[in-house]
Amino acid sequence: MLIIANLAILLLLSWFLYKHCFNYWSGIRRFLLALTVSVHIYFLFSSVSYFLCLNFSVSTVSRENTELIILALISALSAALILTGSQGSHSGSDYSPLSSDTDWIGSLPIQISPKVIVGVKFLTGLSVLIVLIYAVSKLYSDPHGEWDAWAIWNLKARFLYRSPYEWSTGFSQVIAWSHPDYPLLIPILIAKHWGLFGQESVVVPHIIAAFYLISGAYVMYCVISKFVDSNVACLTLLLLFSSYAYIRNSVFLTADIPLANLLLLSVCFFCSYLVLKQTFMLMLAYLFLGAVIWAKNEGQLIYIIFAVFYLVQSYKSAGLQRSLMLAVLTLLPFILCYLIFKQQISSANDLFANNSVQAVLDRSLDLSRYKLVASSFLGAIVDLFKINLLFVIALLICFRKQIIYSDVSYLLIAILASVFGYLAIYLFITPHDLAWHLQTSMQRIMLHFYPSFVFLLFFATKKVS
Repeated sequence: MLIIANLAILLLLSWFLYKHCFNYWSGIRRFLLALTVSVHIYFLFSSVSYFLCLNFSVSTVSRENTELIILALISALSAALILTGSQGSHSGSDYSPLSSDTDWIGSLPIQISPKVIVGVKFLTGLSVLIVLIYAVSKLYSDPHGEWDAWAIWNLKARFLYRSPYEWSTGFSQVIAWSHPDYPLLIPILIAKHWGLFGQESVVVPHIIAAFYLISGAYVMYCVISKFVDSNVACLTLLLLFSSYAYIRNSVFLTADIPLANLLLLSVCFFCSYLVLKQTFMLMLAYLFLGAVIWAKNEGQLIYIIFAVFYLVQSYKSAGLQRSLMLAVLTLLPFILCYLIFKQQISSANDLFANNSVQAVLDRSLDLSRYKLVASSFLGAIVDLFKINLLFVIALLICFRKQIIYSDVSYLLIAILASVFGYLAIYLFITPHDLAWHLQTSMQRIMLHFYPSFVFLLFFATKKVS
């Protein structure tokens, strides 16, 4: 019965988004886009409502009540989308789509044969197939994921699922190595669906991981193909999926790829807002940006930086008051859960516990740390892009004017600011052995921005009248 209720909520939201929100797409692409976004929203509100029921001990984690809360949250979002969506619309005067798929190719400094374009599309399809085969084979050989999956995220999910009354004991300092302070988006999604299916199946985290990997790529493809060029959309997917580091981490069953794709969805919808000037696009951008806080601790820094850039770029078209209101309303459910979790349940963060101003000053004067961090960062970037780094550099050179003067160039700066924020943690804050900390996390956290960077790199080349 509960499975039927969940499916009904999901289909209802999908129908609403299909009918009212994605009119600029058509056919099966529009339907799949509405369904994809609906599943994301359903996941987010499921996690929020499940946590609130757990925290306030709602009758043995009453799943019936949980579904009612989900329905209420989604209904409120739907009503808000209807109200806000009618307040901003695209007039067609500020955006000039490309007249054909060859315009973008024609703007390159070298002549591209049509056979090359066909080859790119073939390679894109082949890369998607290879990614799916690799993911299935890897998850079959390592069904529980890597260390962080079974020692952190799935461990928390088991506490939530097995001990509805004593689940908070899983966040004790006794098992500090499991990072009890990490937010609960992914563990709750796993635990909730274990409850729906009545067993601790390894298939559940597999499906969640696969969904975040594929769904972000699909939304990116839809936005690029609509506002830039369908050939460019294929090239974007090819660059995204040609990173072995990105694909490999997607089957680790950790929260890094989900966070990266939540940020990607936020950036995609914000860029769509810049083109269409429809307020519900801005609302979706803020919603998925707020969700990164509930995915990982790094989401705090990401949210602060990107929210500031969103406000700066949207206040002229949406108005500062409306933009700020959307930011606050969409952040509210996630920040509420985050604060309750931090204040009442989780232990202190290992980076900030027992730290001091003097220790930070001492680290800032240690020049060897700068060299070590810079070396690790450059190594992570090279490992992330491999040979594609040359293609990215060439693309930046070819489209340097479009990118510099693009209305989304500020978002590239936001990514750069976030990366510098991450590096500052390594330089000044972390009390751990720096070499060990860099080796175990640098490449992984750079993945947080990889999909968004790839998207912005190509979206910034669109032609605007």
